[in-house]
Amino acid sequence: MLKKNIAVDCFPKENASSQELLKIKECAELSNRKILIVRGKGGSETLKNYLIASNQVDYLEVYERIPCKLSKIHKESLMSFVNHPDGASMATSNESLVNIIQLVSSASSTYLEILKSRRMIVFSERIKSTAKNLGFKKIEVTQNPSDEDFVLFLFNKKL
Repeated sequence: MLKKNIAVDCFPKENASSQELLKIKECAELSNRKILIVRGKGGSETLKNYLIASNQVDYLEVYERIPCKLSKIHKESLMSFVNHPDGASMATSNESLVNIIQLVSSASSTYLEILKSRRMIVFSERIKSTAKNLGFKKIEVTQNPSDEDFVLFLFNKKL
């Protein structure tokens, strides 16, 4: 939002997440306000659960993560991925992580096991926990949930 010159009252400078946002005094002490949380369908409930005690909180769900069907290009990409041992994958949400697993498992259970053994980069501790529960072995969390941080994280750490 800052890049689009939209005023932002507060935001975590590092590790952007609902939990970090609520650690900021201006956010944690909000009271008697009307708050609109813009998010994806089925997103985290953390902010609303905290803020609803003393505020009116609503959602504006602006997108939905839905699984896609396995295509020829997916199969080719997966073959390339499993044939290069230094490959890494990324999940930006719990929903995208589940969608990745569904897509890869529809191609091959062997591919799924290879994927789970490779480096998985995620945007939050919440996604890391889900990835761990789903059987991923090498899970790393970026500092902030942004494309820029993902790229910096990827290139600053050896694959």
